[in-house]
Amino acid sequence: MKIAEENGKLYVYPEGRISAENAEAFERELTDAISAHAEAELVIDAGGLEYISSSGLRVLLRRQQQSDEKITILNTSPEVYEIFSVTGFTQIMNVEKALRFVSIEGLEQIGAGAHSAVYRLDGETILKVVKDMTLDAIHSEVKVSKDVLIYGIPTAISYDVVRTEGGYGEVYEMFHAGVLSEAVMAEPERREDFLRRFAEMYRQIHTVEIGEGVLTDARERYFAAAEEFARLATEEEYALMRRLIEAIPESRSFVHGDFHMNNVMFQGDELLLIDVGEAGYGHPLFDFAQTMSAYTGMTTTRAANCQNVLGLSLEEAIYVRDNLFPVYFGETGESLERKMKVVNGMATMRMLLSPFLQGIHGAEETSRRRLLRVGPEFFPQIDELCELIRSEF
Repeated sequence: MKIAEENGKLYVYPEGRISAENAEAFERELTDAISAHAEAELVIDAGGLEYISSSGLRVLLRRQQQSDEKITILNTSPEVYEIFSVTGFTQIMNVEKALRFVSIEGLEQIGAGAHSAVYRLDGETILKVVKDMTLDAIHSEVKVSKDVLIYGIPTAISYDVVRTEGGYGEVYEMFHAGVLSEAVMAEPERREDFLRRFAEMYRQIHTVEIGEGVLTDARERYFAAAEEFARLATEEEYALMRRLIEAIPESRSFVHGDFHMNNVMFQGDELLLIDVGEAGYGHPLFDFAQTMSAYTGMTTTRAANCQNVLGLSLEEAIYVRDNLFPVYFGETGESLERKMKVVNGMATMRMLLSPFLQGIHGAEETSRRRLLRVGPEFFPQIDELCELIRSEF
């Protein structure tokens, strides 16, 4: 029986048939695996399991009785799932059916980003294929999308998770849907109207207050990232970074966490959010930090990737970067200048912390390079930024 530990979880892969003849051997192997990975959460991947008898079920039941949490059983075939269901095991364990396979070969691609691509599956559904994302993270994103819809956030609901070539996908029911960035590129003469609607949506989602226990606190995520940042910063730089985060007012506003035009779809006259996996609650400044960081980074240091990540040409991305927040705030003159100084400061903070916020490979080295590039100009501004946050937000 194959086993593997990943991200604090012990994956066990039984194969073939578990019956009275081999149930005892299965229990010994399972016990040995758990003993060798005592701190890991048990997950049984039943993709290779053809049948399990009452003897095998009793092995799992004994293990469940020794655990504080429900055992998770993934990728069960319809036949094996039926056994778990009729015996009532689906009530006492987390039993999930195997994902159906959907090929993207021959499908029309209607959008793409750095970590996902969107295809039209048929006349009424689309398929978002994600890259480098675990199944747990996908299920978490699906749950978040359902949770935030209850609060009135205009988001598309995924009603199925599937396997695709080299990864996973989410199926959405979105008749005649398109990606906002694609619309801007197709009709550049309408970019002012598209930007206005984009900004209106941004303002609208920030008016929604999220209740207790629904989403994660953006402030706490930034504090956690700052703790990791402290390993490569001086004590003074770390203290200044914490001071800036502490200056951001507490709020329970919805924050998307990855708001740009490639993560907005339209259905008729309605705009809908996708990619809500990083959504949380907090002050809109946390959203401003991410959005401005994305558009600034992709129009300066990473301009070659602008089309791939934001779905826009460099010219159109610069237009969004320079005009989104003036439209969002509805202000001009000195008041807008003060707010934009804060927004740009937030973007720099995000750029320094994003490797840790996103958990990317080589996060420390990436952040260190950025610190050398922007630190000397950024940190002397923090006291002024804190004052502007208090006066403007």
